[in-house]
Amino acid sequence: MTANIARMKELEQYIFGFPNKKLSIDIDKKPNKVLICLNKFNVHVKHVLHFSDDIGLNLIYSDKCEEDIRTHKETILAVLTPKQIESDLASPIIIYENSQQDYYDSSNVFNVVNVKKSMELFEIGFKSFLKETYWNRVAVISDTWAYSLMFQDMLTTMFKKEGILHTALECFENVHGIIDFKPALRKLRAADAGIVIVNIDKRNGMQLAKQVQQVMKLNGIVWVSRDWPFEEDVSTSMGSVISLSLTPANVYKLQDNIDGIHTKRIFTLVNLLARAYKNTAHVPNSITKKDFYRKITAELKTSIRNGDIDAYITEMLGDRYPKTVGKVSIEKRGAIVFETHLNRELERISNDAQWCFRGNDYYKPCNNTVFIHIMLVLIVLALMMLAILFIFSKINENRNAYKRMCE
Repeated sequence: MTANIARMKELEQYIFGFPNKKLSIDIDKKPNKVLICLNKFNVHVKHVLHFSDDIGLNLIYSDKCEEDIRTHKETILAVLTPKQIESDLASPIIIYENSQQDYYDSSNVFNVVNVKKSMELFEIGFKSFLKETYWNRVAVISDTWAYSLMFQDMLTTMFKKEGILHTALECFENVHGIIDFKPALRKLRAADAGIVIVNIDKRNGMQLAKQVQQVMKLNGIVWVSRDWPFEEDVSTSMGSVISLSLTPANVYKLQDNIDGIHTKRIFTLVNLLARAYKNTAHVPNSITKKDFYRKITAELKTSIRNGDIDAYITEMLGDRYPKTVGKVSIEKRGAIVFETHLNRELERISNDAQWCFRGNDYYKPCNNTVFIHIMLVLIVLALMMLAILFIFSKINENRNAYKRMCE
């Protein structure tokens, strides 16, 4: 009986969160390992990021995330991962590279932290960038994910307000369950498209890259992707590729030579995590591990939700590191564009078709009817001037002839 009572009390403590030896945490021995999971696209991060000596965290870079989670499970403070992972960890899981399903999953699970990337913030980023480049003819290519379709509607509404010629092409699954981009790509090729916004989920990115190679001539096309929807660098196969990505504003000093959106996100998130970790210095020793992790997670979410956002415009450069060519600082009061460094090819495209009379149809950007009408008016005016000159010339001849007769 006594043993049963003891077990009941232990169960009661577990259910109601009362601290006990197993659940409480020794604040002087807090877990401080941060596991940074990398994939083949951002593996260079570990070679270029350098943090201050007083950061107070033990950073572990890993390309075998699940295996290392099992190895360091008891001493992990947080995990930074490019995608959602299946784990029973109580420590914060910070997702720094989301696919569209993560926009909706951003989980009421207490320990999952998503880098918030709302459609409104993306819209501000695209609007500011297009204004900076003076691009006034844009196509949008979308898959059928709900987020993509909603964002497409938001973009087209913005384009109408800004007077930007545009077309939006939705691409659907074929009988094999693969998004078929080819009909849309053929339309873009026929329309001599210059700027194409890639509004698709990550899982469809490589299919688009593959089909672009099969259908389109790459000269003159600039692909501007919402975030980076490809599993690897495809800039050598697609031509000019630009990514517009959001990240919590960097309030920490980042080395000037650091580039790439994943690098910037990881740097900022690690520093935010370090600040949250230092703020736990005065929590009581009796705090449970779960509450300790809840406190860290809550502070991270608050910092991301209430902080400013940076939209980075990154040019993908084949086998070299990506290069930041622009930045939009999105504050509570609006957007500020600065540090724009477009290369000559992009500048050339921004000036395309400015010589012609602009129409209201994406597929007929030059309104030849207006040009013809103007030319006809000019011809009529010229004829009228010639007629007037002829009449005055005749009047002068008659006047001179009359004067001679009078003499």
